[in-house]
Amino acid sequence: MLSSSALFLAGLLLSGAALVSPNSVHAQTLCLSHSEVSEAIKKLALPGSPKELASITTKIRAEAKRSAKCRTRAVNQLMAAMGNPDLATDVDQATYNTWQYGALLLAGLRATEALDLLIDHLNLTDGLSINHLPVRDAVISFGPIAVPKLRRAAQNNPNIYFRKSAIFCIASIGGLSARNSLEALNGESDRCNKEFIEASLNAFKNQRSPNRIIFDPERSRWYEAYYCHE
Repeated sequence: MLSSSALFLAGLLLSGAALVSPNSVHAQTLCLSHSEVSEAIKKLALPGSPKELASITTKIRAEAKRSAKCRTRAVNQLMAAMGNPDLATDVDQATYNTWQYGALLLAGLRATEALDLLIDHLNLTDGLSINHLPVRDAVISFGPIAVPKLRRAAQNNPNIYFRKSAIFCIASIGGLSARNSLEALNGESDRCNKEFIEASLNAFKNQRSPNRIIFDPERSRWYEAYYCHE
């Protein structure tokens, strides 16, 4: 579940205007310095007001729009700021904010090169709520391109809660590739995860929008299976 600031940012970044194609930008090509981009990224940790957050993210998005080179540098710096290999699952508020807003920025920039990093941290949380999983929403926004990586994560990760998050993402993305991936997870060993996969596939059978999770009653049953615990 995203904060009000994150919802504001998500709407901004995931709108059509926020999708950046590096090959379509031929404006100013002089990139900001490494320190200027780094300073903007650091401010994601404690952005203050939604207005300040919008100013920070606009600066980073504008940098990515300058040229393919600037975009690559901005994305790499975002990933470096977020990619601490020693990062715990439960993090402090500043780290949580960096990941929440950084993940949305990467999704808005369609930075598929960041998908492995994001999926590795699907269960990153501030520990305040089971719904405080900011990376999950960003991964879902990538759509079908994320499904093969999520499928591998759901098949290979030893953590049952991580696998549940990967299943959640696959089902939320939906589509034929999602259904095929869920069907391929027949080796899942955890009872609750098995039931969640089954509930997802049953919800996909609706006639209004096949292979999608839609609203009641299918979504209510789906969420009930998601909240199953041993």
